[in-house]
Amino acid sequence: MTDEEDLGYTVSKIYTYNISDSSTRYITNGFSPITLLNSNKLLYQYSNQLWLYDFSIGDSILLADNFFAFVNEYCLSPDENYFVFVNDSSLNRINIQTKEINTLLKSNQLVEIPAPKYSDDGKYLLYLTNPVRRNDLTYSDSVYVNIYNFNSRTSTRLDTIFKISGNSINTGFIDNSKKIYITRQNEGETGGWIVKILIYNNSSAPDLFAKRTIYSSTYDNKIWKLDENTMLVLEGLSIYQYNIISDQATVPKGFMGFWEKVRKIKNLDSLIVLSPINTIEIRNIYGEKEEEYSLNTKEEIDWIDYSAKFKYILFQTTKYHPQ
Repeated sequence: MTDEEDLGYTVSKIYTYNISDSSTRYITNGFSPITLLNSNKLLYQYSNQLWLYDFSIGDSILLADNFFAFVNEYCLSPDENYFVFVNDSSLNRINIQTKEINTLLKSNQLVEIPAPKYSDDGKYLLYLTNPVRRNDLTYSDSVYVNIYNFNSRTSTRLDTIFKISGNSINTGFIDNSKKIYITRQNEGETGGWIVKILIYNNSSAPDLFAKRTIYSSTYDNKIWKLDENTMLVLEGLSIYQYNIISDQATVPKGFMGFWEKVRKIKNLDSLIVLSPINTIEIRNIYGEKEEEYSLNTKEEIDWIDYSAKFKYILFQTTKYHPQ
């Protein structure tokens, strides 16, 4: 990269692909999009602001200014009325309808990545904290998992600390919010990748319920909640289901192809997959292709989503512009 290119800039744009007529429509500049599938709206960030685009009127409204937060789709409440985020040592919740922002709690130990995550019933929230060392001057290389109860407005911390150095960590709720899963992925000492799934009971004193370890030769591992007792596991080029009650997994099936992006579609037992040539596929939970669409764009696609209700695919692109 030359000195001139160092002065360049990146532009992120959001589009829709209409399935009925294969047309592509530019929506807005922005990044970190989050779809509100029920109300046909879109949350996104642009110029350090949080915006809400309404497809029914084709316009955006400003929800929050000076918005510096890492967020994802799990920050959205199930009823799509609230949105949570960590910003400036505060765990905050914004009312999407009124734009009112409330602080749930304040702590200088809050972790921004991964972002907080709602339970499916909207009663709980998972968030991470990074404890300070004994000298109270530096933070440790570990995190605690915390459970926020919206009814009691109190937090419960898992009495287990998780190392984050060289690890990726993810959390979520299963079993109708009665249990919490924690996944950690890191490179094994002898090569390959190790994914550990830990499941805890969601109680006043959370205790370990079950655990499972996945050994994979690649980093391409993803885990989603399929139903209240079943996890969908994409392990390298195989896909299978894992039942947390029986601790049994189905026989892995091949998930052929080299995919850059794979996401579980919200409210559907389907996956949306992006190939290196910008082809979008809708696949079932067994990895079988059901639909295929070709997007007419030369820009790099960073994010994809699918609205079965409104029959379109959303995608966000990023393009570098030299100065």
